[in-house]
Amino acid sequence: MLEGLFTIFVGIIFVLFMPASPLNASPIFFPKWQYFSERERHILHTRVLLDDPNKARGGIKITGRDVWKTVINWRLWPHLLITLTALQPASVLSSFLASPLLIVVIYIPTLIKNLGYTKLTANALSSVGGFGTIILTPLNAFASDFLNKRAFFVWLPLTWTLILISIIYSQSVVDLWQRYALWTLLNAGIATFHPVNGAWLSINAKTPQERSISLAYDAFRCGANCRMWIMSANLSGVCGAQIFRAEDAPLYRKGILAIVILTATGWGITIMQGVQYYFSNKQLDKIYGKVVQRDADRESQRSDDSGLMGKEFRYAV
Repeated sequence: MLEGLFTIFVGIIFVLFMPASPLNASPIFFPKWQYFSERERHILHTRVLLDDPNKARGGIKITGRDVWKTVINWRLWPHLLITLTALQPASVLSSFLASPLLIVVIYIPTLIKNLGYTKLTANALSSVGGFGTIILTPLNAFASDFLNKRAFFVWLPLTWTLILISIIYSQSVVDLWQRYALWTLLNAGIATFHPVNGAWLSINAKTPQERSISLAYDAFRCGANCRMWIMSANLSGVCGAQIFRAEDAPLYRKGILAIVILTATGWGITIMQGVQYYFSNKQLDKIYGKVVQRDADRESQRSDDSGLMGKEFRYAV
């Protein structure tokens, strides 16, 4: 109930302060307050039109054909599989998707309490990993943006998770505080790959329609909810809730092994996805007879009237 009430409160605040458009960058309920200067509004509007000239006519139209082309795009599915597999442990252990209150009350304190701490101490100690997530998630995203690398900064947190959870599963660490440190470090970094994976998917979408469908668009005209990436994340939460089961307590050996397997699967898919994008770019270089600088944020690229990327398009790796 607390989680839902907070979400509703944030939603109301968002509506009150949401600007109408890049050209009319004032909150809907506060029309005299402008977020940006006239020059900044012009830059924002120009960027939107460069991304998709069709938006000059008032938004984009999503058709059933757009949905089908996105669904059968095989390059999209590895991103969804990474989310489905590697995010399952994060949905249980990390405060990135679940509320901090849920984590404090249920999952991590139970694991820490089984290490020998009292309930009150376990609740206090469990919050440290959540604060670590707040620090590591933006750092990982910033580094990915700054270095213009996506695959590596999805792979790196998964490697972090795989190493830590493998040590925990091996039970080679017996000291109480060392085991607590392992769980805290695991909780802090387990979900930091997720925002970068979403950005990676968005950047490599060839059209605004494909980006909308694959990320967060309700295709009402098609009669289908096509939030493919969001759906995979939600499904990972449903499955992840079954990782730690009562009959597996107090060591949760089966649950920890499941985390090892799921993380290793996402880790492997990430490598394969990066490799296939790399060779896809090589093929595009051959087709167009030149090497074009790969600009992951697409600011240097232009779209034609159909919204398709031009010859400058290269996949972000």
